[in-house]
Amino acid sequence: MHEKSLANEKDAAMKSALSILLTLSLLTGAGPGHSQDKLQTIAEKTDYSRTSLYADVMEFTGTLQSLTHRLRVETLCVSTEGRDVPLLVVGDPPPVSPADLRQDGRSVIYIQANIHAGEVEGKEAVLMLVRDLVLQEKPPQHVVAVQPVACPEQQQHPGRADLFTRMQ
Repeated sequence: MHEKSLANEKDAAMKSALSILLTLSLLTGAGPGHSQDKLQTIAEKTDYSRTSLYADVMEFTGTLQSLTHRLRVETLCVSTEGRDVPLLVVGDPPPVSPADLRQDGRSVIYIQANIHAGEVEGKEAVLMLVRDLVLQEKPPQHVVAVQPVACPEQQQHPGRADLFTRMQ
């Protein structure tokens, strides 16, 4: 009987995950009256000829956070050069702490973007996704935790990845 219960829970979790992914993939933008058209990533502003540096990511998330109650920016950890590694928590409302999620019925989705130097597409895509989620008219039904930058030094010094991959 316990195995059947676990199987039902797994089926429900899979259906929920598929529903979440479908919802995220169908997002087409923010609703009317929001400033999404004005808030663009560096990639969008430059017709995808440039990518955001660490400072750009932090500025974008700070601006976005000032526009909505649906986004909280946390520090996941601090890099070796003292830069915060951001964790963007999206929800309506975003949970105050991980402990709050124990009593919360919403599913939690974790998205981790680029973790290696030179991986820029994930970072730009998740910044756009977070913007669309928090500025759309319909509030997000789930909690989405996004790590847009895993290695701030590599994002702040593009083209110098070799400095961070070898021991000195």
